[in-house]
Amino acid sequence: MNPRHAMPIAALIAALSMYSARTGDAPSAFLAAVSSPALGADAIRAFHDLGLRDKIPAIRKSLDDRDENARIAAIVALSQWGDDESRAAFQSAALSDVTRVRLAGREALYRLDSLERYVPYPHQTLANLALALKHERSTVRHEAAAVLVRYGAKAKVCLNELNGALSMLDGSCRTEQIESYLDVLRQTGADAETSGSVICGLLDERAGVYSGRDMHDAYRLRARFMLALADINQAQMGIRVILDMLANSDQASMLDFAAAAYAAGTLGPRGAELVPFLARALNADFKDAPVSFRTNSAMQILSPENATSGRLEAIRALSKIGPSAAAVVPLLNELLKTDPNPADNLPAWKADAKKALAAITKTGAQ
Repeated sequence: MNPRHAMPIAALIAALSMYSARTGDAPSAFLAAVSSPALGADAIRAFHDLGLRDKIPAIRKSLDDRDENARIAAIVALSQWGDDESRAAFQSAALSDVTRVRLAGREALYRLDSLERYVPYPHQTLANLALALKHERSTVRHEAAAVLVRYGAKAKVCLNELNGALSMLDGSCRTEQIESYLDVLRQTGADAETSGSVICGLLDERAGVYSGRDMHDAYRLRARFMLALADINQAQMGIRVILDMLANSDQASMLDFAAAAYAAGTLGPRGAELVPFLARALNADFKDAPVSFRTNSAMQILSPENATSGRLEAIRALSKIGPSAAAVVPLLNELLKTDPNPADNLPAWKADAKKALAAITKTGAQ
């Protein structure tokens, strides 16, 4: 197209779009007459704005246009219309060396699989979100879980569907996405006890959710599942896993140890059999590390003020177990004589050690 004609034609299309918006009359006959390939991005945007879905076959021809603007306009228009037939072209664009095309391709793929496409925002009720949790596309399920968090305890009506979605988690799911499911469970509290067996299955190191993950991410994810199990008051179901995590975690997997200790604490006196495994954290040669239970803690800079640790969670668990943990009293007395090495960024433990001694010996805190 002659560059001198570009602006007049673009202006004409814009005017026709405004006319259509006011009158509801789409001048499709005229647009069909000027829909030459050379019209490019302006025509594509006009067709989209006017809702002319009959132009989809023509717009698809621009998905591999050498004109970057036309290609991006086609990607945006077709993805907003949910054109699944263009998925392969979007996938190709998402791998492009051209940044704008690559980003447009990625956003297009997201639109095709987004919750909004299947359940628009005004209709995101509990009933519809429950259906979305059963959707074949994992992205829709993940987004449905993220929206359910906003409903708080009311989300318990979706627990059966949530359990089903949890059982479908695999190695392609990001830890941040999985956290949305666990947040819903935490908000329902004891009402989520039916989810305990599902979470126990995910704690199995052979579960598919760990497939393809690096060791650090696998440790972090397993700890998240353990924390969730504890928060829904079902730690007893995972006591064998708790024992394993307490016995075999090292400094590199300290989040696992701390999560298991936290879960042990929720058992109270029922956790008496775990005392010998918790006690290892009280030894002077225990290789501790600062950790955080907060979501997305992998990006958090830890300090003694915002961190917990394996030792600290073990002390707190022993305090809740109470007199059955009498064997650790000498170790707690030794801890009262020491402080963390400032270079290790570990939280202080003396105050919690005093409380634990008081709870175990029933003497009252000094």
